[in-house]
Amino acid sequence: MTGRIEELEIRPAREEDLPAITAIFNYAIEHTTAAWTEEPVSEANRHVWLEDHRKRALPVIVAQAEGLVLGFGALSVFRDWPGYCDTVENSVYVHPAAWSKGVGSQLLAQLIKEAAKCQKHSIVAAISADNQTSIDLHRKMGFSWCGALPEVGIKAGNRLDLAFLTYTLGES
Repeated sequence: MTGRIEELEIRPAREEDLPAITAIFNYAIEHTTAAWTEEPVSEANRHVWLEDHRKRALPVIVAQAEGLVLGFGALSVFRDWPGYCDTVENSVYVHPAAWSKGVGSQLLAQLIKEAAKCQKHSIVAAISADNQTSIDLHRKMGFSWCGALPEVGIKAGNRLDLAFLTYTLGES
């Protein structure tokens, strides 16, 4: 794949997408600091995750081109307390072959639209502070830098900082 991928279909995730979602997520677990765990997940784990999102009426979407799932995104509960009911946390994961080709920005743009449809007020992005690409993407899409929590995570024996950015949708 060369250049920006313009002909992407962004759609709700389906059961048959779970093998691709699992593979993309496991790549992030094994090769990046995007997910702060070192244990790969199973398709059964992703099935439970998808069902939980469905029960909570929170979107999980995929980006597909030429029949291949190139990335996925989700809006999740930020904190499970009533006072946070209008706030969600976003996640975006892209297959490494599709990095820097516009897939992440198209997924994030759709998640912002989905948050508005769900009548949410705020989106939180919690990003490993060493992931400048993701931080830059979120800033490009209108997220505001809120700060970072130093050394709150650990992966592969390394202490990690957690950056927070937010996007305010407006009145809900």
